[in-house]
Amino acid sequence: MAGGVVFVTAGVVDVVPAVDFFELPQPAASRQATVATTSAWRVACPVRGRSNGLRRRSLAGHKLRLVRQNLAVEELGDLIEQPLVAVLATHRRDGSVLLSPVWHEWRDGGFNVVTSSDDVKARHLGRDPRANILVYEHEPPYRGVELRGDAQLLHEPASEAARRIAVRYVGEAAGSSYAERGGSDILIRLEPGTVRAWDFSDEFSSLV
Repeated sequence: MAGGVVFVTAGVVDVVPAVDFFELPQPAASRQATVATTSAWRVACPVRGRSNGLRRRSLAGHKLRLVRQNLAVEELGDLIEQPLVAVLATHRRDGSVLLSPVWHEWRDGGFNVVTSSDDVKARHLGRDPRANILVYEHEPPYRGVELRGDAQLLHEPASEAARRIAVRYVGEAAGSSYAERGGSDILIRLEPGTVRAWDFSDEFSSLV
């Protein structure tokens, strides 16, 4: 379904952004109930595109909860300052996507990632600059941001950025030692592009 994914849990219908997900096996009775409820939702309230803010509708007595979307990065608070491991997507020669866990920093309105010039990510981006990077947290309010665009491969600031990023993740002493060992001679620069940012803060604020 374009624009969202419907989850039905304990009488609550949740619509979240259209992202890749795995459908878990369900008992036959559960599958039938989910299909019936989802079919009714598609007829009554088809989701198209994205919305600003939190919208609530009712569907056959169910409560509908929507994620806040179309946020600015600044509305995510300290999310991008946290040392969270990001996911970087690059494209193989056959068109399939490689997902790589990466350290990162948000600087001057974009993401920096450092790697070595012979790393597979750098080789992919040298041939095809398209890239996505995703940063998200694993606890409420489940803030997240995805940036999609063409990456630049830069050499000159790589060593300085490598130290900053390493210190950010493992501290001054260990980070400096890690950077001094070298190997990170390429800076992957990702600038908007297209930015998609979201959170569930409106939903979870009522539970605090």
